[in-house]
Amino acid sequence: MKVYIIGINHDFQVPNGKRPEEEIRAFKSLLQDMCGQYQIQAIAEEMSLEALSNKGQQESTCKQVADNLGLPQRYCDPNSDTRKDLGMIIDENDIYLQKLFSGLDDEQVSRKIRDEHKRREQYWLKELKDLGVFPVLFICGANHALSFADLVSQGGLSGEVLYENWSPHEFL
Repeated sequence: MKVYIIGINHDFQVPNGKRPEEEIRAFKSLLQDMCGQYQIQAIAEEMSLEALSNKGQQESTCKQVADNLGLPQRYCDPNSDTRKDLGMIIDENDIYLQKLFSGLDDEQVSRKIRDEHKRREQYWLKELKDLGVFPVLFICGANHALSFADLVSQGGLSGEVLYENWSPHEFL
């Protein structure tokens, strides 16, 4: 049960967003190529419908590619209600606010961010296992690629990072 991971800047996941159209096309091309090369059976991503809606979008670039290829797709990041229900996953910005108001030092902030990243990554792993379709291509923020690959491997799956921090400049 293989999980192939591509770390990116999240802007590539948002069509008609901050990235120029040629960069979005390069990202879509990458996803299509990786799906063919690794015989991908599903695409999953660190994204939620809520996050897309907040950016004025109804679906991600990854969803568009999955639909085009006839593959299942899953948004694996919990929305704000799910985060509250689970009593978990403080946003990084909230941790920086805690630093300002409660006097956390830099090491405490770094540790809290690492802990929250791990909790979110565990949620993604649960979502992948619930999806149950492998091999799967997983798209996440570049700052998660290596740690998520380690967690996937510890969780009984096989994780491989294809790109730690993909850039369209390699393809344009």
